[in-house]
Amino acid sequence: MKMLLNISIITVLLSVIWPCDCAPPPYPEDAYEMADVVFSGEVTNVIEDWNNLIKEVSIDVYDVWKGSIGSQIIILTGIDDGICGYNFQINEEYLIYGNYSGDYIWTNICTRTNLLENSEEDLEYLNSLNSSQCAGDANLDSIIDILDIITMVNHILGNEILVDQSFENADIDGDEIINILDVILLVGLVLDGNSDCDTDFNPIDLSLDWEFQEDLSYFDSEALDNIMNLEISQLDNIRGLIVIHNGKIVSEGYYYGSSMDEIYNIYSVTKSYVATLIGQAIEQELINNQYSTLDSFFPEYDINYPEYVQLDDLLSMSSGYFDGYSDPPEFWYLATTEELLGMSHQDGPGAFFYNNSACHIHSHILYHGTGMTPKEFANINLFPYLGFNNPDWNAGYNDINDGAASLMLNLREMVKLGQLYLQDGYSGDNQIISSDWLNEATSLQVENSWNWNGDGGYGYLWWLPERGYLAWGLGGQYIVVIPELNLVIGTHSWVNDATSNYQVQLTGIIYNQIVPLFE
Repeated sequence: MKMLLNISIITVLLSVIWPCDCAPPPYPEDAYEMADVVFSGEVTNVIEDWNNLIKEVSIDVYDVWKGSIGSQIIILTGIDDGICGYNFQINEEYLIYGNYSGDYIWTNICTRTNLLENSEEDLEYLNSLNSSQCAGDANLDSIIDILDIITMVNHILGNEILVDQSFENADIDGDEIINILDVILLVGLVLDGNSDCDTDFNPIDLSLDWEFQEDLSYFDSEALDNIMNLEISQLDNIRGLIVIHNGKIVSEGYYYGSSMDEIYNIYSVTKSYVATLIGQAIEQELINNQYSTLDSFFPEYDINYPEYVQLDDLLSMSSGYFDGYSDPPEFWYLATTEELLGMSHQDGPGAFFYNNSACHIHSHILYHGTGMTPKEFANINLFPYLGFNNPDWNAGYNDINDGAASLMLNLREMVKLGQLYLQDGYSGDNQIISSDWLNEATSLQVENSWNWNGDGGYGYLWWLPERGYLAWGLGGQYIVVIPELNLVIGTHSWVNDATSNYQVQLTGIIYNQIVPLFE
């Protein structure tokens, strides 16, 4: 592979000529947090390059715990351990912790990169990340028994501290403390014969119509009916609300003449759909990854600022661009690619700034990379798996669809994106986007204070309130996802005269009254 040096690579080359001085390796959980990618695989080739300072290592990928990479990948490391290079051997299998520098993944001996056969501690932690939540299963063996009681008591005594999924499972009463009350609850579960965790993962086929949950006896359905009939119905701008638990509708209501068939503009919920399309295009290797700078997507334009902005800056609303085309008649979706890339900007990326014009650049990236408009790409790769095709969607310059708003769906269609994320990217047996991308898209990428409940976070075009994640459209179009409860809630609101107070009321009822019914 012939590579061209850029500024980031030169920086790395300058850094690696100094003698290697590693701190003690981090714990697996810390190493995971610090890495951009974590994966295992077999080395198929090693090539010395760049004046014998760097090795290019070709790897057939086995499993990926973090990041979005293909089945084959080339990573970089120093030539030897004197400059922190890892001594990869052909035909050996490794667990690799890597970080992006520009378009390239690097690793070194200061990470926890190691032979796969010597990575038992790491694999135990990494595999625990995929364990399903099961109250009482403190030792993560998918069975609730005396061993879990012993594990919990050892934690209380300080002999073996539980973390991550083990802690969540042991905290049965959900008060974020493991104490004697949790032990009593666990003993009750064991005595009642509730010994098996339901670990079966059977994602529903989202291309089919929603089914209704006939047995509502497992939660307080009467309380939910009262909320829908007495509180939601009194909100002036509400038009529809749907509650989906364990993949089935448990409640649905339409108000002020609306119905389940009404098509409406989902406004900025469109952004979360676009983030999904970007992830799919990356995983199909049609566009560069999210750590690539914008100039790499548009090499034909001689504009300086895109050289400093990565795609992940754009995805997290922290590109530094100002919203140059937000006022009629010059809406963002009518602007050319060159006009969008040339918008005025801050000194650089990094700070959250909600921006429709910059967000529309995602649609231009899809257009230039795939040769299709966003709708054409979605009509092949996303929409059919969600049970709809060729929806109305505003388009402008070069028929490129609006990357910030204006996708037209009904409520039942809109919320299917939330269920897709809840199902790790599966629609039935088809995984149309990886769980790695979905986890990254719904993880904290930037702090923000522009949120319905005050301080919050932002992922890749998803909002991150205190619990779960949220797609948020103008006036009160919402997809609320609470993964630990297997819960999706969607709303359709009338935008005209919708106040911020209305949105606070609506989200307050959802998070403070509806969500707790399923705990």
